Amino acid sequence: MPTGVGLPYTESQDIADENGRVDQEATRRGSLMTEQEWLASNDPIAMLEALRAGWHGPKNGLVKLTHRYLLASCRAIWPLLPMETSRNGVEVATRYIEDRASHDEYADAEWHSEAASYFLDPSAGRHLEENPDDPEWLREIREVTRKSREEWPPEVRESERQYRADRIARTRTFIKEIEAIPAEEVRRMVGMKPGDDDATPHQLLADAAYFAHFAMVYPGIKPREKAIKEYSQFLSVELLREFTGTPYRGEWQKHWYNRATRYWR
Repeated sequence: MPTGVGLPYTESQDIADENGRVDQEATRRGSLMTEQEWLASNDPIAMLEALRAGWHGPKNGLVKLTHRYLLASCRAIWPLLPMETSRNGVEVATRYIEDRASHDEYADAEWHSEAASYFLDPSAGRHLEENPDDPEWLREIREVTRKSREEWPPEVRESERQYRADRIARTRTFIKEIEAIPAEEVRRMVGMKPGDDDATPHQLLADAAYFAHFAMVYPGIKPREKAIKEYSQFLSVELLREFTGTPYRGEWQKHWYNRATRYWR
């Protein structure tokens, strides 16, 4: 039976990757975090390291809890996920954890969620654009692609033209929607402070979509903890504290167990 988190640590858990290699620095950082630092922290990665370092329950329980936390973090940035396929992926993954969605439904939603990321990615398709500074191998790929497209049936070429036109039009609409959100609200959702080097609205849309897809497939990512750092801007410390309570205090253990077991079913 899982026992939840016991902090401070009498015997902290080493933080290891899926191949068993221990990240000594992450383990040290996690085991040194105090209750006061936990309550005041604005660093979700450091808090997750502390959670992993002091975890006394089964490993799959922590993976499921982190999975739920990531999906909840996606809901916290809902305005940055305007594509229904991204939102549907989050909703289906949440139901899948709770055994309320089939594997086929999950797989289909995951495919469309990944497609939404590519749809919004400003760099998608750039390898087909002419650039005199491109290396020879890339120019060769572009030429092969061009010749292959010339052999496409007319209906396929028309379908691709419509896709590209739709992609441009819808992305412009989404960018306008992001630009209409107050700057302070955007900074809150993505963990930025005034003066930070903000990403363009287009790149922010793509990054949020990639995060939603990552949150869907988190249990299958290897190494998970290295990958999660790439999306730290979308992780809410307030939400993490809400999920975990205050695990440093002994009187919270029953509360934590009752809360955590909801995510281990």
